[in-house]
Amino acid sequence: MLNAEKTEDRMDYLDGLNDEQFKAVTCGDGPILILAGAGSGKTKVITLRAVHLIKTGKAKPYNILGLTFTNKAAREMKERIRKALTGISSDDVEYGLPDFSTFHSFCLKLLRRHADLIGYSKSFAIFDDDDSAKMLTKIIKSLNIDVKIVAPSKAKYFIEKSKNSYINFEEARETIKPWEKNYAAIYEKYSKRLQENNAMDFGDLIFNVVKLFQTNPSVLEHYSNLYKYIMVDEFQDTNFIQDKLVKLLADKYKNICVVGDDDQSIYSFRGASVDNILSFERVYSGCSVIKLERNYRSTRIILNAASSIVKGNKFRKDKTLKTDKCGGGRITIYQANSDYSEGYFVAREIRRLINEDGYSNKDIAVLYRANSQSRILEDKLIKASIRYSIYGGLKFYQRKEIKNILSFLRFAANPRDVVSFERSIQCVPIGAGEKTVRAITDTASKNGTDILVALKSGLLGFVRGLNTPTLLEDRTYLNDKNSGNYNNKPGMANYFDIILKLKADIEDKVEDGPVTGIKLADMIAFIYKASGYEAMLKNGALRADELDRNRIENIGELINASHEFESIVDFLDQSAVDDFRENSNDSNKDATNVSLMTIHSAKGLEFPVVFIVGLEERLFPHARSLDNELSLEEERRLCYVGITRAKEKIYLTWSKKRRSGKEYKYNMPSRFLREIPENLIEEIIDTYEYY
Repeated sequence: MLNAEKTEDRMDYLDGLNDEQFKAVTCGDGPILILAGAGSGKTKVITLRAVHLIKTGKAKPYNILGLTFTNKAAREMKERIRKALTGISSDDVEYGLPDFSTFHSFCLKLLRRHADLIGYSKSFAIFDDDDSAKMLTKIIKSLNIDVKIVAPSKAKYFIEKSKNSYINFEEARETIKPWEKNYAAIYEKYSKRLQENNAMDFGDLIFNVVKLFQTNPSVLEHYSNLYKYIMVDEFQDTNFIQDKLVKLLADKYKNICVVGDDDQSIYSFRGASVDNILSFERVYSGCSVIKLERNYRSTRIILNAASSIVKGNKFRKDKTLKTDKCGGGRITIYQANSDYSEGYFVAREIRRLINEDGYSNKDIAVLYRANSQSRILEDKLIKASIRYSIYGGLKFYQRKEIKNILSFLRFAANPRDVVSFERSIQCVPIGAGEKTVRAITDTASKNGTDILVALKSGLLGFVRGLNTPTLLEDRTYLNDKNSGNYNNKPGMANYFDIILKLKADIEDKVEDGPVTGIKLADMIAFIYKASGYEAMLKNGALRADELDRNRIENIGELINASHEFESIVDFLDQSAVDDFRENSNDSNKDATNVSLMTIHSAKGLEFPVVFIVGLEERLFPHARSLDNELSLEEERRLCYVGITRAKEKIYLTWSKKRRSGKEYKYNMPSRFLREIPENLIEEIIDTYEYY
């Protein structure tokens, strides 16, 4: 089939595809559902499909939109397309590149162009989870709601769930259950407070683009004509509003290709709906369905074990993974006498794998259902002198010191962003207490203006040191960045001088472009020094505070990162959405260490050897799933995902008793273990008690 289709110099990129992949890459127009089993080469298929559309003249690069869930995946796909189109890795691509990005990045780009059509300024701020939590805490207190009854985290979940279902606060107020009255009131005030701050949270990015399309048909028409071919990666992880966004864009031409695996849908707690992929054929009549069933990752025994578990689900698309990889040995099921014995076995076996079987630390992962399981495992690995890393720490832009420094820039760029104002003015002790900060924000709000306008108008003269406006005419401070001759004004006068300088620089860059000579890196370095943040951290470092030393290094890296950007808006946008809710590219993870992580975090990764611990009833499957068939099916899919992370060897362990507080809980083995055929397993029963 390949030779019949191939023409000279144009089809070499199709060499090496199996029959299923070839069909998926070259399939014509119309809706296409590609069911891509674990390890079946879905990324290759998505990228080569885009390349094929371009090289055969069916589409220009700008006519193709690819949507995925992580920045890492988007970058990888764009790089593969670049290489396929040019043969080299270069920024100078003859054909140009399609638009591949995350849902949030794509929507942010559109909102920067059209936010004014839905009542926002185009310079709106983006609130991360921490910003939202702080605002919600204040709102709950202002409504005289007891935080013990309605915690900010629960209110946040209600709001996120509403936005993911495309329900605004007015609709939520009409459809709530009686016991959700407080949540609806919080949602309403939170939405209004965001608008007042000219800010959006992550949920708003997609919500507001759908709103934009529905209230401005001409905008939707423009982007429907622009993106004639749409591809969605990991479609099984989409929620209601993401699916709605895709349907709006694809409605005109129906050239929508979705790639996913219903057997790997494990994020319902984030709002993902497996029904989006299960119902795709019903929604799009005449849909072509292509199954990628050849696995290039795992051995036959591993795949057969995983398939035997997931086939117990009723609500799934039928597919059977195949592979030519043999060997690797049978599945090891280890029965421990206690959770301490389980941890001892894992550490002992990892040591044996390294010393006797030739594996390295980086080849091995230990997966668990709940984060709390890692403590005993860590203790045993430390005692065995095995290097490990916990996968899933704070991302770079979520770290306190980075958020503090960037809050100065965010507030200067958007003076209505009260959250960034509060963070920036209080991150260094300058005498700005809660009462003073609240008085400043209240004054601006009551006068219907932002804080900087209130400052320039003399409305903040009641604050000590701000009796006169602090407008700065002198722009020589950047020339003094190496001498340290910054303002010596005390407290808040110095703070507002910093903000006003930054605001003037930002306006210069927006108006004149980068030719003004004011570099973003210089502005960040100025914030760091002039605010007193550098001195504060260095004083801590002198007291042998390792955390402060790490923070100094992180801010140095922030300055390095800023050199890549000319536009301040682009930099702030990237810092807001980069690695949002991702587990990839975690700088806390040493690539040479054994990896410890939850199974949810492991999706998309692979290792030669995998341990899955804690396979017990009420732990895995989780107790919350036992009375709900759909939840139990997701637990089964989660087990399938965990097992298919392994390339050569898999260990499944369980413990007869597990410590809970001062007592032990006695357990039954997980039903998933019983679903694996006996001829695929070797069982080890350990009756000895390790401590």
